[in-house]
Amino acid sequence: MDRRNKAIIMSIIPGLGHLYLGYPFKAILWFVFGGSISVATGGVGFLFVWPICMICVWSLGKHTLMAQDMEAITRVIKQGKT
Repeated sequence: MDRRNKAIIMSIIPGLGHLYLGYPFKAILWFVFGGSISVATGGVGFLFVWPICMICVWSLGKHTLMAQDMEAITRVIKQGKT
């Protein structure tokens, strides 16, 4: 399973997927504001917050380089130099 799919699954709790991808500020915003909206609407807001959060994580996951990606890129560059 790639990192984007893991982040989407973790987004069941708004903000956790963003934290996994390395966006702590966005994670805090999603957790605080998403949670506030959900509590204020008696849980109905969660039905709107959750899919939007998952779509946001999905789009960020396409553009985020993780450590394993950097290692693979470094290997390819080193192989090209020799």
